[in-house]
Amino acid sequence: MSRRSLRIKDKVKVDGQLAPSTSTSLKRPLDGETQDSEEDEVEEEERSRKRAKRAPAASKKQSKHRMPEQFRKVRGRRGLLERLAKDVPLDVIFEIFRYLDSSDILRLSRTSKDLRGILMSRSSERIWRTARENIADLPPLPFDLNEIQYAHLLFDPSCHVCNYHGRCDIIFWKFRMRCCKDCANAFPETADSLNLLNGLLDLWDLRSLVPEESRRNSKHYHERVINPTTVLQLRAEYEALAPAEHPAWFTRKNQEKRDIAMHAELCKNWLQNRMNNRAEELENIRKQRKEAILARLGEIGWREEAESIINGIPSYKRGKDVFSTHKLVRQPKSLTDRGWKSIKPELVQMLSDNKEKRLAEERHRAIQQRYQLLGEQYKKVQSESDLREPYPGIGDILINKVFEDLIRDTPTTQELTGDFLRAKLLEHLPGIIDEWRPTKIQELVDIMRKSIPDASPSDLQLAKTIFGCEACSVLMIYPQMFYHECCSNEIERDTFIVFSPWTSSRLFLNGKKSQLAMKIMEACDLDPNTATPELLNTSNPLIECLKCYDGFAPVAHSHLLSSSTQTSFNSFAINSFKEEEKDAILACELRTMDLTGPGRRCAHCHQPFGQSQHLLDHFKENHAGIVQLDDIEVPAGSLEAMKEHWYFKPEDPFRHWKGFFRYNVATP
Repeated sequence: MSRRSLRIKDKVKVDGQLAPSTSTSLKRPLDGETQDSEEDEVEEEERSRKRAKRAPAASKKQSKHRMPEQFRKVRGRRGLLERLAKDVPLDVIFEIFRYLDSSDILRLSRTSKDLRGILMSRSSERIWRTARENIADLPPLPFDLNEIQYAHLLFDPSCHVCNYHGRCDIIFWKFRMRCCKDCANAFPETADSLNLLNGLLDLWDLRSLVPEESRRNSKHYHERVINPTTVLQLRAEYEALAPAEHPAWFTRKNQEKRDIAMHAELCKNWLQNRMNNRAEELENIRKQRKEAILARLGEIGWREEAESIINGIPSYKRGKDVFSTHKLVRQPKSLTDRGWKSIKPELVQMLSDNKEKRLAEERHRAIQQRYQLLGEQYKKVQSESDLREPYPGIGDILINKVFEDLIRDTPTTQELTGDFLRAKLLEHLPGIIDEWRPTKIQELVDIMRKSIPDASPSDLQLAKTIFGCEACSVLMIYPQMFYHECCSNEIERDTFIVFSPWTSSRLFLNGKKSQLAMKIMEACDLDPNTATPELLNTSNPLIECLKCYDGFAPVAHSHLLSSSTQTSFNSFAINSFKEEEKDAILACELRTMDLTGPGRRCAHCHQPFGQSQHLLDHFKENHAGIVQLDDIEVPAGSLEAMKEHWYFKPEDPFRHWKGFFRYNVATP
């Protein structure tokens, strides 16, 4: 079919409509524009220049008002598709369209009236069929749709019910319908539609002809829905037939329902595969863009930092790091030189900030690990030291300037080993202890002087000097308070140091317990002003409660002085037993004490032990030349005969020191 070109007529029409000031917008040619249109633009450009010399240029506002209404708000070249429909022969148009797919044809049909007239005509069926065949793996055309309807169902993103022009991804394939969320929720459920079906379909067999779709509700459960329009169509068809035609109609409709269901399943699978392929394609583009960005970053020295971000997360989170998910990196489009120039400053700034943050975190971790390692080494050194005199807590060591400078000022790239830190501890500890110990002892003396003005450091060694803790009510004798937990609790003052230096702020002198201790010592003929806890322990007084179990024989109780209960002086008796009773009680207590025993330390190597037998075995294996066990007579397995070779663990609470003070009750 030959067509008469309308180029000249259209050209004259456009020249008459366009103002001189607007014709200059046709100067820049676009790729793919025909040679004739380029010549026309050159002629228009020359005429516009001449007119511009004779008359002043119109203002931008006037130019906007002179622009034809159909060209307003149009981006790019104006009227190219309209010229295509008017000037290009149909066979050329058909040849161009045969390389497009259905989605392209559907969009072209909505660009201009001329193109729509061409594409919606019956002669264009071959265009739609060829476009559909260009789509890979697309299910064939169903029996109940034509080419245009099929393309509309597949690629039109608007709602088929309310004509909402947003993105509608809910497709009811059996209904041949795409819906928005609101319209999809408006379809009645099958269970709720029984009344509707009863009203529209009188026969039970008609129910089997109604197709059902699955819809996910607000609780993410799937529910079955039907299309009322389909029900009305079935009813109309059924009522229009004669009774003799009903069996054949039922057979045909059942087959159509099965065919629609099979085709709907094919469409679902095709769409899912298409989405998966598209997602994979976009992901490959993103990966290529990411690699291209990494290559560009390598040229300016930032690739290593970017890779540290990528590799700095667990493997199961790979690809979810801040660099890979950055809005400028994770884009599904290739990287160009112009694009790189636009994103380079922001990416470099992001990497710079991340590097600063990463170095700070690495330094924080390194310092934290060093403090932890220093604490472990100090505990080992402390466990091997003589703790009968005050020994600094771990908090006092961690805040010492020598070790703070060593840990914080040493570059994080330089490793500080445990042996190195141990050597530094052994080197500096004597000086630290000599400076720390007198200060802390003086703090205890100051507490004593609140009650005893003439107290001196030597009074700390006396058995009558008993301190209490305001936080936990534990009673202590010297030097137990230097190893008491409440005096160096864990704190959050510093992100690196979790132990505070030793403090005496919670300690107080327990006057009542001190008076009770003096009464016990006086009963044992000991001088309270000179008697030490070791001397009082050697005297081994037996104490009987006068309020417990009246009339029964006494049995020893431990920790009278370490008990937080306030005891009256008149509620107990000291050494009130006969000699044979005392020997029987002591023999029983010594066996019990040595089996369960308090914690002890070797006086030679300061190694701690929990049971007496373990300490004896240690003497035999390690100190046989110093401790002559064969020459020592140990009554009932007691260690009292070798007191110079061991001492109670001062870090254990006073109440665990069995045998210091016994508190006896009677037994039947």
